[in-house]
Amino acid sequence: MVLRRSRGSADAAASGERCGECGGQTARVSDSERLACKRVSEGWKGSMEPFTLRDVAGATDSAAGIAGNVRRLVLGVVQAPELPIQDVTLLDSLLPGKMLRTHFGAALSLAGGHPAGLDVLLKTCAAVELVHTGTLCHDDVIDQALMRRSCPTLWRSAGASTAVLIGDWFLCSSLELVMQAADGLYANAFLQKVREVCAAEIAQELVHRGRQLDEATCLHLARGKTGPLFAFVGHVCGGGDRVLAAALQEAGYQVGTAYQLLDDLLDCHGAEPVAGKTLGTDALRSKDTMAQHGPTAPALTMDHVQRLCTSALDQVSAWPAVRAALAAFLREHLLAALPLPPASERRLAAGLVV
Repeated sequence: MVLRRSRGSADAAASGERCGECGGQTARVSDSERLACKRVSEGWKGSMEPFTLRDVAGATDSAAGIAGNVRRLVLGVVQAPELPIQDVTLLDSLLPGKMLRTHFGAALSLAGGHPAGLDVLLKTCAAVELVHTGTLCHDDVIDQALMRRSCPTLWRSAGASTAVLIGDWFLCSSLELVMQAADGLYANAFLQKVREVCAAEIAQELVHRGRQLDEATCLHLARGKTGPLFAFVGHVCGGGDRVLAAALQEAGYQVGTAYQLLDDLLDCHGAEPVAGKTLGTDALRSKDTMAQHGPTAPALTMDHVQRLCTSALDQVSAWPAVRAALAAFLREHLLAALPLPPASERRLAAGLVV
């Protein structure tokens, strides 16, 4: 199977259109996700009642339905009384973006018949989206980034202190959601994965900054920064099957590492108007990545992405339906998520096979 990337998201992002149900930019909300938002938001907006599966009956039989319901859970956190946010632009900056980790979980869980249960899947995916957005709030302050998801970054719009505090709020809220799922069964695993993300960020900022890194260190940092949250979702999707859970967890690490390498490539060689976010911050702040290693770096990066995607699929080869779902996720979501530079686009179209 040759992976081919979908197009058109950049044009949609520039339109500024928003989902009428959750406020998210339509560039980040598909028609089916918007329908799911509508199903779960009618009669709910402004309500902070506990989330139960009866709230989402009939809206969790597809990846788009699952994503819509995860978005709704995140919206509940964003609209909590403790966060008196009225500005729609600020609201949009706090809602999930591409939701890759959720789509990863939805694909795997649907293929396996929801072994962990829908309630657990939705709450843990929402927790992961909150952690991801919370860390972006912090990262943008650290990197002084001006644009994210085609909007001004939160710190730029509301100040650095607001961005830090909201990021903290999201981290606390994510733990609350995980504790509600399966009576806290996944809490320790969740904390471990968040700790791994923090450790990688600390290492890049306090240990490796200003140094040129070898290939192995670049891969290690990429795995630590982005792999753990994908790995946690994979672990949850395995349910009580320890062998499957371990396989999906490692597949998550591989997928997350591949995505971080692609994002590093975008930061180094992409175009801001197309990417919808501030680029070049790694080099500006002397944070070395593989993508910065000379004219052969894009090709080398894409070779690693190919290897990682193949390795992720190999992890689940014993479960054909899960493997097929993962291959579809890689093609339709992971590799379509970033507007890569032309040379890498051609390399993907020509040779990235799973």
